[in-house]
Amino acid sequence: MDGRVRVVKGRLAGRAALALVACCAFVALAGCAAGETSGLGEGPGATSDGAALREGAARLPFAIEGVASDAPVVEVADAAKEASLEGVWSFGGDYADIGSFPLDGDTVFGSHSDDADDVASYGAALVGKDGAEMLEQPSDDPLRYYEPQDGSGDAELAVWRSSLVGDTAQAFADDWRLQAWDAETGEVRTLGAARDVDAHATFQAYGDVVPTTNGEDVYFSTAMQDGDVWKAVVLSCGLSGSGIGVVAEGGYPAAVDGGALFATGLAAGGDPVGFSEVALLGEAGETTLLSVSSEDSSWRVSGVWACGDGRAVGFSSDDAAAGSYIGVWDDAFATPLAWLHVQAPTVVASMNEDWLVWGSGSQSEHAEMYAFDLDGGRLALLGATPGYSRPAIAQGSNAVMLPVFNGASAPVRFEVGMLPS
Repeated sequence: MDGRVRVVKGRLAGRAALALVACCAFVALAGCAAGETSGLGEGPGATSDGAALREGAARLPFAIEGVASDAPVVEVADAAKEASLEGVWSFGGDYADIGSFPLDGDTVFGSHSDDADDVASYGAALVGKDGAEMLEQPSDDPLRYYEPQDGSGDAELAVWRSSLVGDTAQAFADDWRLQAWDAETGEVRTLGAARDVDAHATFQAYGDVVPTTNGEDVYFSTAMQDGDVWKAVVLSCGLSGSGIGVVAEGGYPAAVDGGALFATGLAAGGDPVGFSEVALLGEAGETTLLSVSSEDSSWRVSGVWACGDGRAVGFSSDDAAAGSYIGVWDDAFATPLAWLHVQAPTVVASMNEDWLVWGSGSQSEHAEMYAFDLDGGRLALLGATPGYSRPAIAQGSNAVMLPVFNGASAPVRFEVGMLPS
C-alpha cells in the first residue's frame, strides 16, 4: 500500500503535545507575488485592471481547467499578520476532554472520559466552559469499543467517525463506524460501519477525512482493498439510517445542497489517493467541475471543502518542498477569490460562509494555522502547533477552536474564541 494511504489517529482521543504562538491583529490580503507589499484593499478582487489577476494565475505551477482561476497568488507567510481571538476560554490539558470542532462560541463537539488512564473510556461529548456532557456511554466490552474520533456539523446536527479499538488497532485495518447526534431530540444514531459496506474487505484511513453532511445525507471516504489494489471510495448514507454504500470512486467529500463535491480521477503515479479532478455528485450523477494538470504531473487535489456558496480546494505536490496551494472561490466556483500558497506539504481545513481556517495537520515544520476572510480578503495568523496544526471553525458563527501547546510531556489544551469582525 502506498505510504500516503496511512493511518491517521482521530483527534478526539489523540494525545499529542503541541505548540501555540501567541497572536494579535488582522491585515488585508497582500499582493500577488512573494514579497510584494501592495495590498488588495477591499479584497483579492480589488485591482485596477485584469493584468494582476492574469499574472497571478500564470504563476501557478499547474493549470486549472473547467472553472475560472484568474485570482491573485498570495504567499500566505508574507501576507498574514498575527491575530487574537475574542472572548477566549479553554479546556483540556488533562486528557479528559478532547475537542473536534466548535458548535458555537460556548460549546465544542469532542470526547470525554471520566478515567483518562483507560483508553477505552472515551465517549462523544459536548464540552463547554462548565464541563462536559456525554452524548453516549462507551461499551463495557473492550473488544467492541469504538473510539470516537473526528467529525463535522453545527449546533443542530453533528456527524462523526469512530474506530474499533483492538489488538490490531488502526495500524492494519480501520474498522470504522459513523454516528450522528440530533440536538433537538438528543438522540445518537449509528448510521453505518465498515462491515456494513463489505464484511470481508479491509479498510484504511487516509489523510484527514471526516464525515460531512448536508442535513439529509452523510458522505465519507475511506481506502478500500480490492484484491491487491487499494482504492479510495466515497460512501453515503441517509441520516435516517437507510443504509450505507459506495457511491463513487474518489475521496475528500464535502457535502453541499443536493449532493457532495469530491476528488476523483486518479493522477499519474499510481497513488490511490492522488486525484486530478473535482466532481459534483448529485441527482444527475457525477459531473466533473475542474481538473488540474502540470508539466511534471506532480500536482494533485489533496482536499475539498465547501460551505454555502464558498468552495476551497487544496493542491499538493509529490515534491514536499513545493508546499501547497489552496484555491478559494465564491458563487459555487463561479468567482475565484485567491490562490493561497503555504510552505506545508499538507492542508487540514475547516470552512464556514465567512472564513476558511487551516493548518498543516501532523507536520512538525510549517505548522502555522491561518484564517482567510472570504468577504474582505484578510489573512490572519492564528498561531503554530507542530504535530497538531488543526484549527476548526463553527458553521453558524465565527467561533474558532485552536490546539495549544501545553508542554513537551503534557496533553494538548484547546482555546475557543471568536474571530474579530
